[in-house]
Amino acid sequence: MEMIGYKGFEKGLIGYDGMKFELGKIYVCDGIIKFKDNGFHLCKNMEDVFKYYTNFDDEISVCLVKGSGEFDKGEDNYYGYYDMYAFEKLEILKELTEEEIIKYALDLYRVNHDEFRIKRFLSTYKLKKEYISLFEELCKNEMDVLKAIDYYQKGKTNVYKKNK
Repeated sequence: MEMIGYKGFEKGLIGYDGMKFELGKIYVCDGIIKFKDNGFHLCKNMEDVFKYYTNFDDEISVCLVKGSGEFDKGEDNYYGYYDMYAFEKLEILKELTEEEIIKYALDLYRVNHDEFRIKRFLSTYKLKKEYISLFEELCKNEMDVLKAIDYYQKGKTNVYKKNK
């Protein structure tokens, strides 16, 4: 099987285990492929990549990748994360720019009108101030998205408090 998806790295295309990756190279994993245990991980949806980077101050690189060969699928139904995989082979196709990441997220709303996925993106990806205003303008009629912006991007913790 082959799949195009997204993978996060520390700056310089460094994996969690310290392995250095390069654009255009194909990497092969030995052994039985098992999600979370063995294999090269990727996410079908970019916003799911950020689940693995909980510190907003971390500088990460997001790449478009191709997984192939044996694979195992992982899911976290409780938190709504799906379409995560471990593959036997991984090719790094392209390192995405910040602008490409932002366009992807804006298109979740513009093209797909997918509030669930855009809220997941907003909950894990730290936007610069100029990008916050883009999201606010685009989603100005979507109260749930605006609340997510206020809470996750601006730190307004009272947004989700119950009224007495």
